[in-house]
Amino acid sequence: MEGGAPSATPGELKHGLSCGNYKLVQKTNSKSSVWEKFLTVVDSRTSVPEGHVQCRLCKSFFVYDSAKTGTPHLSRHKCKVSSNSASISSFFSPQCPKHSVPTDVKEKVTIACARLCAKDMRPFDVVSGSGFKAVAEELIKIGARYGNVNAQDILPHPTTVSRKVAELAGTLRDGIMPEIQLALSESRCAITTDMWTDDFRKIAYATATADYIDSKWSMHCRVVFTCDFPNERKTGDNIRKELVRMFMKLGVCDATLKKATFVIDQGANIVCALQTYDRIDCSAHVLNTVLRNTFAEEFVANEVPLVSETVQATNAVVTFLKQSGLASQLKQTVSQEVPTRWNSKVSMLKSVCSQFEEIEALLESRNNPIMESVNKSTLNDLIEFLQPFKDASDALEEEKCPTLSLVVLYASALRKHLEADPVSAVEQWKSRN
Repeated sequence: MEGGAPSATPGELKHGLSCGNYKLVQKTNSKSSVWEKFLTVVDSRTSVPEGHVQCRLCKSFFVYDSAKTGTPHLSRHKCKVSSNSASISSFFSPQCPKHSVPTDVKEKVTIACARLCAKDMRPFDVVSGSGFKAVAEELIKIGARYGNVNAQDILPHPTTVSRKVAELAGTLRDGIMPEIQLALSESRCAITTDMWTDDFRKIAYATATADYIDSKWSMHCRVVFTCDFPNERKTGDNIRKELVRMFMKLGVCDATLKKATFVIDQGANIVCALQTYDRIDCSAHVLNTVLRNTFAEEFVANEVPLVSETVQATNAVVTFLKQSGLASQLKQTVSQEVPTRWNSKVSMLKSVCSQFEEIEALLESRNNPIMESVNKSTLNDLIEFLQPFKDASDALEEEKCPTLSLVVLYASALRKHLEADPVSAVEQWKSRN
């Protein structure tokens, strides 16, 4: 039977339709005229047929299974409603499908969304978020069931939302921890740890993520916890104590924790904290550190001045475009470099190079000569030289599949990429200096 056994009663089906668990859809893949009279009951979330159909006129429910019952019993159905009675669909314009929304209604929603962004200082893409859409769907269902109600009577207080977040997080954590505990006990789990500080409030945070493969050979990456770090020095001993304390709260003792492999950055304090545990350095982080040091202003300015000048000039162009508002006149956005993320340097160079002529014309129209310091040929050569490093970094940061086997392959590929070549871009840059 399509969608499973039709176990629901007519009363349950009506209730499911009224509260939004089910919905009625037109069967479009059949040439039988019987489907002009019936609608299929499907699950609202998955659109899987429930095993019943409903008559459009008398609203009666019938069991339907394309393989077992077919449509003969539907063809024999005689409505108790008079044949002279008009169907509800006859009162709507044939140009307007049953579930379509009039343009003026959509315009009102657009205006409401614009006011939301303006009044609450929210980004425009908040309306495209899956969370916002889920709330909107829930409100629509409430309106369909209870009619016109005051939003204030439905929306919860912020404190209530805060408490519910903690409650839901606890429920989800309780659901995944047994699987993580088993993976840890069987030494098939890696834990990634990180620490950072909120620049505004100066609060330090610590987080731990578990990576493991389950019994079905599916890989998972789960954030186990994120917590504010105690107001004390971030020494190795203090970090270790906090990690052990947080895992103990989750039912993982220190003996089990020692069966995990920790993936860490090269920070001296975290290395000290985990010196008695199995640990490996994060290859992507190592690569990021090497490149960040290589492109440090003083070093690159001394070794390859042309590269230093090109990067600085490109950064100046992007900064000016964003601060002046001219960036909004470009078809594509220009990317700002983030000092702590080396990959952002490549993204910045590519965002300027891909629309070099457009940016040049835009700045010339403002009599701004800032682009004169950026050579497109050098920009292209620099991107071509750096792209393999970005590809390696992106691949090594993949979360959906194992990456350990890629480390040696990318190390070999990058060494080959860096082999001296008389006609390489680097040699040409040095010769120009």
